[in-house]
Amino acid sequence: MAKNLGTKIRELRTKRGMRLRKAAAALDVDQSLLSKYERGDRLPSEDFIRRTAKLFSYDAQELMAMLLSDKFLADVKDEDVYVASKALKIAEQQIKYFTHKE
Repeated sequence: MAKNLGTKIRELRTKRGMRLRKAAAALDVDQSLLSKYERGDRLPSEDFIRRTAKLFSYDAQELMAMLLSDKFLADVKDEDVYVASKALKIAEQQIKYFTHKE
Protein backbone atom coordinates (compact mmCIF):
# COMPACT_ATOMS: atom_id res chain seq x y z
CA MET A 1 0.00 0.00 0.00
CA ALA A 2 1.22 3.49 -0.84
CA LYS A 3 2.24 5.75 1.99
CA ASN A 4 0.01 8.61 2.87
CA LEU A 5 1.36 12.11 3.32
CA GLY A 6 1.42 11.97 7.10
CA THR A 7 3.44 8.77 7.12
CA LYS A 8 5.90 10.32 4.68
CA ILE A 9 6.31 13.46 6.80
CA ARG A 10 6.97 11.33 9.88
CA GLU A 11 9.47 9.24 7.94
CA LEU A 12 11.34 12.34 6.74
CA ARG A 13 11.45 13.72 10.28
CA THR A 14 12.61 10.52 11.94
CA LYS A 15 15.25 9.84 9.28
CA ARG A 16 16.76 13.17 10.27
CA GLY A 17 16.59 12.19 13.92
CA MET A 18 14.42 15.22 14.58
CA ARG A 19 12.00 15.25 17.48
CA LEU A 20 8.44 16.34 16.87
CA ARG A 21 8.88 19.53 18.90
CA LYS A 22 11.98 20.61 16.97
CA ALA A 23 10.42 19.85 13.59
CA ALA A 24 7.25 21.74 14.52
CA ALA A 25 9.29 24.79 15.52
CA ALA A 26 11.30 24.63 12.29
CA LEU A 27 8.08 24.35 10.28
CA ASP A 28 6.40 27.15 12.25
CA VAL A 29 3.45 25.03 13.42
CA ASP A 30 2.23 23.84 16.79
CA GLN A 31 3.54 20.45 17.87
CA SER A 32 0.01 19.07 18.21
CA LEU A 33 -0.84 20.19 14.67
CA LEU A 34 2.25 18.48 13.24
CA SER A 35 1.26 15.34 15.13
CA LYS A 36 -2.22 15.49 13.55
CA TYR A 37 -0.65 15.84 10.09
CA GLU A 38 1.59 12.83 10.73
CA ARG A 39 -1.31 10.69 11.96
CA GLY A 40 -3.46 11.72 9.02
CA ASP A 41 -6.05 13.38 11.24
CA ARG A 42 -5.69 16.67 9.34
CA LEU A 43 -4.39 17.67 5.94
CA PRO A 44 -1.78 20.42 5.80
CA SER A 45 -1.79 23.51 3.62
CA GLU A 46 0.22 23.81 0.42
CA ASP A 47 2.44 26.35 2.16
CA PHE A 48 3.23 23.80 4.87
CA ILE A 49 4.09 21.27 2.15
CA ARG A 50 6.57 23.71 0.59
CA ARG A 51 8.20 24.41 3.97
CA THR A 52 8.40 20.68 4.72
CA ALA A 53 10.02 19.93 1.36
CA LYS A 54 12.58 22.67 1.94
CA LEU A 55 13.35 21.62 5.52
CA PHE A 56 13.91 17.98 4.59
CA SER A 57 15.38 18.61 1.10
CA TYR A 58 12.60 16.57 -0.47
CA ASP A 59 10.74 16.95 -3.75
CA ALA A 60 7.86 19.40 -3.17
CA GLN A 61 5.93 18.06 -6.16
CA GLU A 62 6.02 14.54 -4.71
CA LEU A 63 4.60 15.82 -1.41
CA MET A 64 1.96 17.86 -3.26
CA ALA A 65 0.93 14.77 -5.21
CA MET A 66 0.57 12.88 -1.94
CA LEU A 67 -1.55 15.73 -0.52
CA LEU A 68 -3.88 15.66 -3.53
CA SER A 69 -4.12 11.89 -3.28
CA ASP A 70 -5.05 12.12 0.40
CA LYS A 71 -7.67 14.80 -0.40
CA PHE A 72 -9.18 12.61 -3.10
CA LEU A 73 -9.23 9.62 -0.79
CA ALA A 74 -10.92 11.64 1.95
CA ASP A 75 -13.64 12.60 -0.53
CA VAL A 76 -14.30 9.09 -1.84
CA LYS A 77 -13.38 6.74 1.02
CA ASP A 78 -17.02 5.98 1.85
CA GLU A 79 -18.06 5.47 -1.76
CA ASP A 80 -18.48 2.19 -3.60
CA VAL A 81 -15.10 1.00 -4.95
CA TYR A 82 -16.38 0.96 -8.52
CA VAL A 83 -17.70 4.53 -8.26
CA ALA A 84 -14.48 5.78 -6.66
CA SER A 85 -12.35 4.10 -9.34
CA LYS A 86 -14.55 5.53 -12.08
CA ALA A 87 -14.26 9.01 -10.55
CA LEU A 88 -10.48 8.70 -10.52
CA LYS A 89 -10.42 7.70 -14.20
CA ILE A 90 -12.66 10.63 -15.10
CA ALA A 91 -10.42 13.01 -13.12
CA GLU A 92 -7.37 11.67 -14.99
CA GLN A 93 -9.10 12.34 -18.32
CA GLN A 94 -10.04 15.85 -17.25
CA ILE A 95 -6.49 16.60 -16.12
CA LYS A 96 -5.15 15.47 -19.50
CA TYR A 97 -7.77 17.53 -21.33
CA PHE A 98 -7.17 20.73 -19.40
CA THR A 99 -3.38 20.30 -19.43
CA HIS A 100 -3.27 19.94 -23.22
CA LYS A 101 -5.86 22.68 -23.75
CA GLU A 102 -3.56 25.42 -22.45
